[in-house]
Amino acid sequence: MMEIMKYVLISICMVILTGCLSNAADSATPAPTNLTGIYKAGFFGGSITWEIFEDGTGIACEQRVSMDEDTKLRDLVVNGSKAYDVFEFEISNVTRQGFHAEGVSDLDFKRISKLPISCKY
Repeated sequence: MMEIMKYVLISICMVILTGCLSNAADSATPAPTNLTGIYKAGFFGGSITWEIFEDGTGIACEQRVSMDEDTKLRDLVVNGSKAYDVFEFEISNVTRQGFHAEGVSDLDFKRISKLPISCKY
């Protein structure tokens, strides 16, 4: 259990530190995609919502459980089976209900019908 907590803390620190320095979506090229829609995945300490548009661009919305942290909106880019948020993710197991994204952490996205209010841009 301690090993898992250590991995989670290191992952969170990496996201916080590298998220401030660069964003993988900044240098990625979007491509038309059939993966359009709004998807949400939970992770330790919060959730992330991706809104993906037909042209391969999108919005990533990170929400934390702590009320002390504001919602973070970032660019999102999809190109083939790759998604670029802060980090690069490999998309797999795509169904009408969602997909799996593997990267710095593994996320299971489920289709939702609308953006959370705090993610409205």
